[in-house]
Amino acid sequence: RAHQGMAEVSLFGVGRLMDFSQFEPRGHYTDQPELERYFRSMMWLGRVDFRFLETQPDGTQRFQRRQLEGAYALRALAEAKTLDRYTRIDDAIQAFVGESDYMTLPELDALLKDLDLADAAGLAGVPDDRIAEVLVKKGHGTQRISSHIMINGLGKGTLPLSSSFAMLGQRYVVDSHVFSNVVYDRVQGGAVKRMMPNPLDVGFAALGNDQAGLLLGSELGQFRYAPDLHMMRVLVDAHPADFWSKNLYNRWLVALRELSPSRALADTEGLPEVAKTEAWGRRLLNTQLASWAELRHDTLLYAKQSYTGGATCEFPDAYVDPYPAFYARIAELAEHGSKVVETLDLSSAPWLEEAVPAYFTRLHDVATTLGEMATNERAGLPLTQEHLDFINRAVKIQMGCGSPEGAEGWYAELFFNVIEGVTQDPTIADVHTQPTDEVGSPVGRVLHVGTGLPRLMVVTADPCGTPRAFVGLASSYFEKITEDFARMTDEEWAGSIRVTRPDDVAWMKDLVSR
Repeated sequence: RAHQGMAEVSLFGVGRLMDFSQFEPRGHYTDQPELERYFRSMMWLGRVDFRFLETQPDGTQRFQRRQLEGAYALRALAEAKTLDRYTRIDDAIQAFVGESDYMTLPELDALLKDLDLADAAGLAGVPDDRIAEVLVKKGHGTQRISSHIMINGLGKGTLPLSSSFAMLGQRYVVDSHVFSNVVYDRVQGGAVKRMMPNPLDVGFAALGNDQAGLLLGSELGQFRYAPDLHMMRVLVDAHPADFWSKNLYNRWLVALRELSPSRALADTEGLPEVAKTEAWGRRLLNTQLASWAELRHDTLLYAKQSYTGGATCEFPDAYVDPYPAFYARIAELAEHGSKVVETLDLSSAPWLEEAVPAYFTRLHDVATTLGEMATNERAGLPLTQEHLDFINRAVKIQMGCGSPEGAEGWYAELFFNVIEGVTQDPTIADVHTQPTDEVGSPVGRVLHVGTGLPRLMVVTADPCGTPRAFVGLASSYFEKITEDFARMTDEEWAGSIRVTRPDDVAWMKDLVSR
């Protein structure tokens, strides 16, 4: 059914509109049959939910006792040993991506407590309306991201999300939360039919980049969704520090947030003039979104997808992006990653017990050194000989019989598998689904964000008042919308961009020479 896209099926005794395109293996899961089966299984466990309070097309919510009982049947099967295994799996996913956006197995016990029941057998004696009342009052199964096909039968207003349980429910990520709230039927209370979000929404609201907001000018005017987007920006910005340190996904995002103008330009001392320009700002925004696209690619199976310069100075022989706070966040991410690994049972793959901590140590050391260099640049201090030696050890290609077969150097070691460092590896991830158009006709539009080959960047910086040209690499970032619920794999994307170079996003076209 994977290629059928949207289809209605009977599930748990009631009709449900399913998007079977989600079960098409993609991302890192297309190389081996075992991984393809794992993908489909985990996608089922992550997306097929038991809807205790199921939203109807007219906006009402219907209590589904059979689905509640089904969830507790699963809970009954999870005896101590099974629950321990489940918890270990869930904890691992949570450490990498975050908490489930659905009710979880242990939370089923909390619902029984709130119903003053000793066990699930007592549910039979509790009226439907009483269970529904407790579900709403206590917030059991409350979702924040709209991730299923929901047809608004009213044609206006905002449908509430169902209260749901999922065995290994997909994870809450703030960028999907942003997307979910800036499209129909959540924009302007359902009065505006903005059917597809713009990744710049994530740039502005989730990554805190004000320049992204300016680039959204025409869309903000057309769809009048500035209040909704601003609300999501306020919500994301209000998250306390511990939210950003809870998992590797959030640590990646908060590192990217350090590149936004409000942070990157908070202290301009030591920055070259070019770093204060609007064009440089767009270059950083491009970097943020390219990195975010990689993040969504790597978490495609688990992240819940939304549905609709100084007085004395010498010229450096190298120049790194002058943002110490960004490198500090990456170093913190590496430290946290090492701690997460310590909690995982890797006894079945002993080599990982050494390889994974060693990787995070390398990442921490590289980020620390780059941070030192950025700090020197901002203070107007020359790079030390150690720094220059470090730059000259970045990467060295190891040639085989006419083609690269590996690489060495600290940049190559930033790849867990060094061979991947010399492999062309464009990636793509679907991040939002639009089931219908404005009049309800099925269209199955899917928004993808992807990366291509690195670009050569030439920039003039004047750290000492005398311009000097520096040459380096920059990320490439692309967007693509497909129809009929077509979800692209990395292989399909790589094949297409080898044949036809994809269009640059509109706000980068004048910065890219083609």
